[in-house]
Amino acid sequence: MAEYAQWRLQTNQPAVGTVLQQLLGNDDQMGALPAAFGPFTGVFNPLGPQLDHTVVIKCAPNTFTRLTAGANTVGWFDSEFPYMPNLMGAEHPCNPNVAATTYLTGYSRTPNAGNAPLGPSHVIALCGDVLGQAMFRRNTIGTDWSQRRWEGQSFDILAQYLTPTLLHEGMHVAGRSAEMYEWSNIVTSNRNDDKQANSDSYAILASGV
Repeated sequence: MAEYAQWRLQTNQPAVGTVLQQLLGNDDQMGALPAAFGPFTGVFNPLGPQLDHTVVIKCAPNTFTRLTAGANTVGWFDSEFPYMPNLMGAEHPCNPNVAATTYLTGYSRTPNAGNAPLGPSHVIALCGDVLGQAMFRRNTIGTDWSQRRWEGQSFDILAQYLTPTLLHEGMHVAGRSAEMYEWSNIVTSNRNDDKQANSDSYAILASGV
């Protein structure tokens, strides 16, 4: 989907219109997403992560382990990734206010990167405990999707679908760290650098085109 969006923006036939500038300013870097995921090399095996250099996607993960200081929760980690940086904070990484989250594994996809073990660099966790989280986003894309005229706040309905959520989290893997959500909020920014660092800008644009 990201590769198609990159091609669609480059050809611009028919013209994408003002939405490109509204979401990304004067530049698009959609090609960063396929490179961030890398080639698929098979299902992740926690007993042999050196065999898998791709991003791991977990559906409704149950491997988060609590870190405590006395009686207090101070952070979390994924028990399948013993080298990962701890996720600090008392709230569960998939608490009811979070649809999905992306975190580092402590592995590196390239050899000799700071002496890190070889393996997948990131996990995308699709939360699935309560309504509103990613695994409940099962809305069917209708037959009119390609003919729909995506303008204005109609883009905001994309938050109901799982695919834009995956693209959003994938752009975090690609290094886009800003967090402005939904078209109606993103277009209020007048800073191109903020838009180009924003994961949801790419996810909405790729889904719309």
